[in-house]
Amino acid sequence: MRIILDTNILIYREQLSETPPDIGEILQIASSNNVQIIIHPISKQEIQSCINDEVKEINLSKIASYPLLANPPDPYLANDAPFLDIIDPDRSARFNDKNDNILLYAIYKSAASLLITNDKKLRKKADKFDPALSTYNIDEALEYFKILFPSACLPVTPLGIMHTQMYNVTLSDPIFDTLKEDYSGEFERWFAEKAGEGRWCYITKLPGTDQLGSIMIYKDEEEPIPCIPPLQRKRRLKIATLKVKYNGMRIGEALISVALNRALKNGYDEIYLTHFTEPESDRLVNLITKHGFYLHGYDDQKYPGKKEDIYLKKLCPENKAAFRSANPYEDDILYYPSYCDNPEVRKFIVPIQPEYHDRLFLNVDSRQSLLLEHEGENIVEGYAILKAYLTRAPTHQIRPGDIIIFYKSRESTLSTIGVVDQVNYGETDTDKIMDMIQKRTVYSYLEVEKMGKPLTVILFRHNTNVKRRISLNEMKSKGILNGPPQSIIHLTEDKYQKLLGEGVIDENLTFD
Repeated sequence: MRIILDTNILIYREQLSETPPDIGEILQIASSNNVQIIIHPISKQEIQSCINDEVKEINLSKIASYPLLANPPDPYLANDAPFLDIIDPDRSARFNDKNDNILLYAIYKSAASLLITNDKKLRKKADKFDPALSTYNIDEALEYFKILFPSACLPVTPLGIMHTQMYNVTLSDPIFDTLKEDYSGEFERWFAEKAGEGRWCYITKLPGTDQLGSIMIYKDEEEPIPCIPPLQRKRRLKIATLKVKYNGMRIGEALISVALNRALKNGYDEIYLTHFTEPESDRLVNLITKHGFYLHGYDDQKYPGKKEDIYLKKLCPENKAAFRSANPYEDDILYYPSYCDNPEVRKFIVPIQPEYHDRLFLNVDSRQSLLLEHEGENIVEGYAILKAYLTRAPTHQIRPGDIIIFYKSRESTLSTIGVVDQVNYGETDTDKIMDMIQKRTVYSYLEVEKMGKPLTVILFRHNTNVKRRISLNEMKSKGILNGPPQSIIHLTEDKYQKLLGEGVIDENLTFD
C-alpha cells in the first residue's frame, strides 16, 4: 500500500523542530504496517521553485528520505480528456493548477491508494469525481489509519453524535466562520433568536477538543416555501444548518441519515435545505445529491442580490400506489431509504457472520424498522449509509439495484436490508480491494489480507432493518428457506412475497 504526502504536509512537518504528534502517529502506523510513504516528483519540483535558496536546500534535504513515485502518470502527456474535462474543463494554464491536476491524477490512475494534503482547493477538485478521489487531511488520515490498522496502543475513540439545544453551542466556534461571512451579520442574529426559542441540533466534537466537528440544526415545518418554483404547504423537515469540519469519519453522511430517520419517524415525506452553492465543486452539494437531494429551485428575495438554492429530498414517490419505476436503481437513490421491490428487481439472501454483522450494522434492534432512533449519544459509524461487504461466495448474479437481505448466522435470523450500488467479482489484490472499500470499510487491512481470495466486493446502501425478525425455523415452515444459507442465494419472487406477508419487510419503505 502506498500513500502520497503532499508538499504542504512535508513542509509543515519538517519545518518544526519536533514532529507534530499527529504526523508522528501516521508515520508510526505506516512503518509498522508496511505502508510506503512516498512523494510525487511534482512536489519536489515545487520545492525547487522556492526563491529562498536556504529554505529550498533545507526542504530538499529533508524530503530526500522519502522515495519518489517512479514514472508518475501525467494527464497532459496522456491527453486524458475524460479526466481533464472533469477536473479542468477550461484547461487552465496556471502552473499551480496543472501541478494539482498531475498530483490527483496519480490517485485517479491508482498509482497510490490515497493522498494526504491540507490543500483545501486540491481536495475540492478531488470531490468533482464520483466517487471522489481519495484525499485526506492529517486528522482524517490518522483516523482512517487507526481503523485500517487497529492496534492496542493506538485505540480508536468513536465519535458521538449528540442531540442538544442550540444554547449549549458556542457561537464563536470556528465552524461558524464561513456562515457569518455568507450571511453578513444575519447569521448571528438568527442563531441567537433560535437558541432563545430552545431549538435543537445534532453535533459532534473534534477529537480531544471542545470545538465542533459538525453541526446540524433542524426545524419541523408545515408551511409553504416561497421559492421559484414555489413549494406548497406540507409537513417537512428543514435542515437549517449543516456544517462538517471534520470529514474523516463520514460524519456528513451520518447526519443526513439522522435527518432521514427523524423525518420518517415523524411521518414526513420531504426534507429540504437552502444553500449558497459554490461554483465548480461544492462539498455539501456533492454529499447530499448522493442521497437523493436535488436542486428544486431558488430564492432570490430573502437576500437581495444573492440567490439561495433550494435542495429538496423526497422519501417516497408521490401517489405511490400509481407509481411505476422506470429505473429502479436511480429511483432507489432519489427516494432513499425507500426502495423499489417490483418483480423485475432481484432479491438475494446474504449470510454474514455475527462478528462482521455487528461491526457493519451497529445497534441493529429488531424493534426498529429504521436505521437508528436513539436520541442520546450515538456512534457515527452506526448511521453510515454507504457500506461494503466482502464474500468468497461464487455467485456472479448480483448487479446494481438488486436487493440484499442479510441473514445473521448463529442467530439464524434475517436482520437488515440494502440495495446494491456496485459489485466487483474475482478480486485478489488487497490494495485494490481497500481502494474500493476505504470510504465504507469496517475491515482492517490485515483482515482483508488474510481473507481467502478471490473475493466478491459488494458496495451497497443500508436502507433499513427488517420490520420483524423471522427465525430460520419459521422460514423453513413457510417454505422460504430449506436450511441455513451457506452462501448467497437468490430469493424467488414468491418467497419474497411470503416475507412481505409475514410482516418482515416494511412496505412503507417500498415502491413499485
